[in-house]
Amino acid sequence: MTSIKELRRICQKGRTWVTYRHISIYITKLLIKTPITPNQITYFWIFIGVIGSILLFFGKYIYSLIGASLILLSVTLDCVDGEVARYKKIFSGKIGKFIDEVGYWLILLLAISGITIGSFLAKNDFKILILGLITFFGYSMMELIKMIDFYVLKKNKSKTETKTKHPRIYRIYKILRIIFLVEYFHIVVFVMAIFNLLEIVLIYYALVFNGMWIGK
Repeated sequence: MTSIKELRRICQKGRTWVTYRHISIYITKLLIKTPITPNQITYFWIFIGVIGSILLFFGKYIYSLIGASLILLSVTLDCVDGEVARYKKIFSGKIGKFIDEVGYWLILLLAISGITIGSFLAKNDFKILILGLITFFGYSMMELIKMIDFYVLKKNKSKTETKTKHPRIYRIYKILRIIFLVEYFHIVVFVMAIFNLLEIVLIYYALVFNGMWIGK
């Protein structure tokens, strides 16, 4: 039986700073001995993430809490598919990566929309709709710029080069993303859902997402 420590070495390769991976490796350990494939895991986490995001649209506390829980589970399983792929040495190439990225974008944009509509229905405050639009726009611009860098300008090498040639700059960049909770949107949504304060997500990320793409 492969130990958790050994699985982390094989499947995570230095990515243990990502909070979700502290949990995902235990799910991975359960799945690596099954016939379940990484692609099947990918389709499943996209499905439950979409369902969770749709539940946010209703503006009801229990629906929002269940929806936020499903979204948090989906992003954890997003780590699992890659870990299982590394263990089983099953790689789907560019198509798999594309599906993974589209699924992530879809869930996050649906979640922002769901929080916006759900909070508006619950609070009946038009300022929430404006905040939602600003947040949606900010995240869309972040991803658009990343796509332009990767597919048009072919600057995807810069991240690796920055790691090796400018490790201090890369560490600062990574720390800033952690401090501003860019990587932990799903956790913030879950916590705010518990306290029935999902509109706070819009206020905070309207600033963060737009600050990130403007700063880029």
